[in-house]
Amino acid sequence: MSKLSCFLLAVFLVGCASTNSDDRSLNKEALLLQAQNYNELVGYYKSQLSVRDTEEVRIKLARSYLKIKDADSALFILKPLMAQKKISAEALLLNANSLYELGEFEQGLRDIEKAKEIDPKNAEIQNMAGLLYSANGDYNRARMMFNHARSNFYDDITVKNNLAVLDIIEGHYLDAVQRLMPIYTNDKADAQVQANLMLALAKLGNFDYVKTMLGPEVTEEEAFNHFAALRNSEPTSQVNPELLKQNEEKALQ
Repeated sequence: MSKLSCFLLAVFLVGCASTNSDDRSLNKEALLLQAQNYNELVGYYKSQLSVRDTEEVRIKLARSYLKIKDADSALFILKPLMAQKKISAEALLLNANSLYELGEFEQGLRDIEKAKEIDPKNAEIQNMAGLLYSANGDYNRARMMFNHARSNFYDDITVKNNLAVLDIIEGHYLDAVQRLMPIYTNDKADAQVQANLMLALAKLGNFDYVKTMLGPEVTEEEAFNHFAALRNSEPTSQVNPELLKQNEEKALQ
């Protein structure tokens, strides 16, 4: 075999090894994403970042941090991107999301406004804008942003849930029930939708339906205590179902 042939064979083998390694890495990422194993994804993207520091990897790592409720780490990993002269809409979105989770609503709103200017039709940005407008007490603009997000095909259940929380905050409990009940009766309601639906029903004084939703294992007394706690609770101005749940738990103590 000639030296040239040996060289070409060596290059081919190295190329195959590199391709196989990349394929294995992509397969691992795909499997972790499919399993929604965000703790493992954090470790995976950190290892990727140590080898290849790119905006794409930082964005993926920040998203994974937000999935595990570590907004502080998300902000830290986004910091170099936010220091760039030209900041992407996605970096601004994730930074705004992190600030929202940490209760820094005014700064979050400034970031999301910039993101909207860059990508005005982005449904995820519009939904995040709705959350931040609501947290800052601007419910009309929040509702407008949620509806824009829905028009641009953001997850329908998420948007309906956010709109229902606004309904509850503004005292429109029947509207909230009418939004959420079809989701519940079609067995598509997650824990957040169920919690908000029960809260709206309790505010309307519908004890029987709340008791039915709690299930047969809950006694009449337990169901009534739960109902009374919900009925007397004060919804937060932040459209965050987790906070509503926390308020409910506090009321039950």
